[in-house]
Amino acid sequence: MNNGVYSFPVFTLTDEDSVYDALEMMKTNFIKRVVIVKKKKPIG
Repeated sequence: MNNGVYSFPVFTLTDEDSVYDALEMMKTNFIKRVVIVKKKKPIG
């Protein structure tokens, strides 16, 4: 059983989004991590 801590909601960007887009999302939502997705599957 995994007793890890998970956050909700998960913030995602696509592989087409820019670093600036990521920075703006992170600053606006006070988050430290963003999941990069391609075709709705995490890639990074």
